Amino acid sequence: MNTTLFIRITGQVQGVGFRPFVYQLAIKHQLSGWVNNSLEGVHILVSGKEEELDEFVQELKTEKPAIAWISEFSVEPAPFQDFPDFRIVKSNREGSGQLVLTPDLAICPSCRAELRDPENR
Repeated sequence: MNTTLFIRITGQVQGVGFRPFVYQLAIKHQLSGWVNNSLEGVHILVSGKEEELDEFVQELKTEKPAIAWISEFSVEPAPFQDFPDFRIVKSNREGSGQLVLTPDLAICPSCRAELRDPENR
């Protein structure tokens, strides 16, 4: 059975590669929907098979980028939506502004290679 979930994640989840991580995880689990940044953190609206969604949620918590940390993680059922794919969408400026500023960090080798690869946006 297909289900839709709305996930809110706060903490150090912006500027650390969290949205691309969510995107890759959603593709891995054949899920559809979107991820974006908000003033509160990261929001995800995701649809798919319950079994895949359960694994997706667990991996969001355990496989996150190394420099990310989560202070709050909530999952709520949402009305089912059938999305054509999974996307990173434009940031949302609504909310109460609870962002954690990330320290200046050097770019990792895999990110550097990705930036220089014209075939990898």
